[in-house]
Amino acid sequence: MGYQVYKCIDAGTEFCPCHLSENNQCILCSALQDKDKCDCEHWSGVCIYQRFIENGKKATETRKYYQCDIVKKDKIGKGLLKLIIKVPEYLSDRLTEPGSFVFLKNPSDKVTFDVPIAVMEVNRKKCTITVVLKILGVKTKRIEQLMTGEKITVKGPFWNGILGLRHIKNLKDSTVLVIARGIGQAPMIPPLKELYNNNNKIITIIDKGKEGVEFIRPYLDRFSHVNIYTSVIDKGIGSRKFEDVFKNIVVHDKVSLVHCDTGDFIIKKVMRYIKEIEKEKGLNIDFSCCNNFKMCCGEGICGCCTNRRDSNIKRMCKYQGDPKDILEECEH
Repeated sequence: MGYQVYKCIDAGTEFCPCHLSENNQCILCSALQDKDKCDCEHWSGVCIYQRFIENGKKATETRKYYQCDIVKKDKIGKGLLKLIIKVPEYLSDRLTEPGSFVFLKNPSDKVTFDVPIAVMEVNRKKCTITVVLKILGVKTKRIEQLMTGEKITVKGPFWNGILGLRHIKNLKDSTVLVIARGIGQAPMIPPLKELYNNNNKIITIIDKGKEGVEFIRPYLDRFSHVNIYTSVIDKGIGSRKFEDVFKNIVVHDKVSLVHCDTGDFIIKKVMRYIKEIEKEKGLNIDFSCCNNFKMCCGEGICGCCTNRRDSNIKRMCKYQGDPKDILEECEH
């Protein structure tokens, strides 16, 4: 794909340098990659190597676990669970950005039960976070057993829940198309707010998914200008109606950015539609999407989230780049 713009989501934060630096596996710093010289090709605004030396050539502490109270628990549809969780002030302050997520588990379970969940909303005054879970397997079923007033284990903060974050952050006074399906409605709320606050016109396409429920209406009423409801999948394949609606909106409304909170099947379809429009109309359309890579530790250590091509290994819990580069590579 040629030169790629990327960064480490943790660079310059309290979690940098991380344990990857101790083993010459830093995502950004060439001096911590067993290379002969420092080239700072992907300068992050801070010298990671200097921080590493100042810290005694050791990693900083990893994220901590917090025992938090479940303030409210609601079943909002078939297999969907909404939780409002009281968290420490530190977490409520650090989970406000688009792409923020936490690991949750039943306090009685081991760390192998950690499940990554996107943060839908943060109330900094009340120090609460709101999340929506899809109850699928053992991990989420164990969380479902917890009741209002009981403790839940929260690990965080994590931030790499969206690929292409720079497009969301940089866009102002433009038109955006946001697509969400099923549980993908939850992670779409923080980028929706960010785009709205930057004076963008927002058009949404909502597919209620297999759950058949829309649980974000108050947010759409506040932040979105046009809402369209249609299925993005028809009998297991991409919906032709969705394709027509999508292409018409992107061209007619002069969309500058498409953001997609769906499964990878639809994300890759949308990327293909964008490429066709760009080629036919001579346009340049930015793209961002939810990060669907499997995550286990969130620290780049376990290797569960790695995306490999040749000798280039990307740890997707930390690697922040353009999904057009990352996901197209996955198809090779």
